[in-house]
Amino acid sequence: MQGKKLVPVDGLEGQEALDYGGIAVLEAAWQRLGLDSVLAGVGSERKRRLLKAMIFGRILFPSSKLGLREQARGTLLAKVCGLEEKDLEEDDLSRAMDGLNGVWSGIEEEALPGSPARRHKLGALRAFERLL
Repeated sequence: MQGKKLVPVDGLEGQEALDYGGIAVLEAAWQRLGLDSVLAGVGSERKRRLLKAMIFGRILFPSSKLGLREQARGTLLAKVCGLEEKDLEEDDLSRAMDGLNGVWSGIEEEALPGSPARRHKLGALRAFERLL
């Protein structure tokens, strides 16, 4: 993530500035593991962004999945995931999770064979799965 900006730093205030580090680390790991491509077969771009927000949210704010909107209020989570805070509605989050039905086993199979890097991706996916 060296040299990349997730959000304009000029406008960061208070809590946003404090949250930036954790979100930046998660985004760097997400990119390094290529998880956007891993989730490419899951529904729409919006659903994939919601799933990413849920995964990041579970790591940053260990609470219930349905409490994400409240926990993420006033942070950069939605923005970094390409969403707005109002997008983190319980029904939308549930529908995004439903998008994993029928495709999760294929995602695991794709990550399993081959190189150690692919097996590392599978380990990351399984860790993220436990968070959802």
